[in-house]
Amino acid sequence: IYECVQRRVFADNLESPTGLSLSNDGTKLFVAESGTSKIKIFEVESGALLNEMATGYENIRGMAISPITNKIHFVDAERNVLVAVEPSGACSEENEPGLTSRVSKSFLDEQENAREVLEGLNGEGYFALDKDYECVVNPNIPSSTLFEQVHTTTGYASNDTNVQADAGMDANAALLANRTDCGATSDLNFDALLLGGFYCHECLPVNNGSSCDVGGRCTNLQWDGFVCDNEYRVSINENNNDDASSDIAVKDSFGEIVKDDKIMVEQGVTYRFTVDSTDKAVTIFEDAGLTVPYRLPGNVLGSAVDGPLILAVDDTTPENLYMSSSSTSKKPMKITVLKVINEEKEEKKEEKKNEEVELEKEENDKDKNSDVKDPSTAFKTSIVSSFSLMILLQMMMVAY
Repeated sequence: IYECVQRRVFADNLESPTGLSLSNDGTKLFVAESGTSKIKIFEVESGALLNEMATGYENIRGMAISPITNKIHFVDAERNVLVAVEPSGACSEENEPGLTSRVSKSFLDEQENAREVLEGLNGEGYFALDKDYECVVNPNIPSSTLFEQVHTTTGYASNDTNVQADAGMDANAALLANRTDCGATSDLNFDALLLGGFYCHECLPVNNGSSCDVGGRCTNLQWDGFVCDNEYRVSINENNNDDASSDIAVKDSFGEIVKDDKIMVEQGVTYRFTVDSTDKAVTIFEDAGLTVPYRLPGNVLGSAVDGPLILAVDDTTPENLYMSSSSTSKKPMKITVLKVINEEKEEKKEEKKNEEVELEKEENDKDKNSDVKDPSTAFKTSIVSSFSLMILLQMMMVAY
């Protein structure tokens, strides 16, 4: 399969590279070095190292360039922070001579001439700078057993082309939905599930294999992926011509319109409302009058255009929130929080209350016991008191 491939070393002598990202115009490649905490800038076309940037951090890792702001973002594992690199100004040959292209125009012209000649003789795609023209593909097909699927007895037939077809679906693959033998010694494994079209399954790790936000439950759509019950799509209601209908339309993960302009959410679950509008913002408000935007994590305005609104519901979330694309809407989408009782917390509170009652009872019993005098102690006290009185009388008689 990998015979005669084109490959080359793009960059070497890097010290623990941990992140890379292409510039938005695709001309430069930024590489993060964990060993030096520097960011190196390579030219894609020539492969030349144009420049490097010292970050001043200890252990930089993953990196990405924002398609909107064009800023470089990287994380530092030592401080557990996400850092944005602010450009000091527009780059030019005068203030950033190190970023000047290393590509020679004459070289590009010669390369294009060679391409036209060789591909004119051998067909399109024949020419490449990194191609090994002496490599010959082995015409003998390797043993077919190298290409057979594994675990053919675990619920799908590896030699049946219908297993991964829309029509004539292999019935055995569908039966994987009912498999619960997820143990380490089971003959069911992740390959069987994925090749059987299951991307959400109770035997798959990390939230059943899905990427649902916290608390979300996934539903598998065989061969098509999965959906999460805590995800919604929000669009502007263009047919809103009266006060009786909401200015936004909300669909659940199955594409069904949310009716009655009301969404029920649960504590402990993070909800994702993806706004489809590219020119009009949708906002979540604290009040029915739509005057106070609700602060979301990383989104103090609680609004989004062509992107997600992330709502993490906990015991501090207001009982009712309101979502709308207009502060003058007569009928916003109402989001109501279901007050979920944490049974474990309630049980602990009850146990603590019972312990306090028992402790109070023990203290009361001690107090009662301390009020009851020992008869022998009372008798001894009486004798001592009488003896003291006799001595006092004798002293008085002597005095007279």
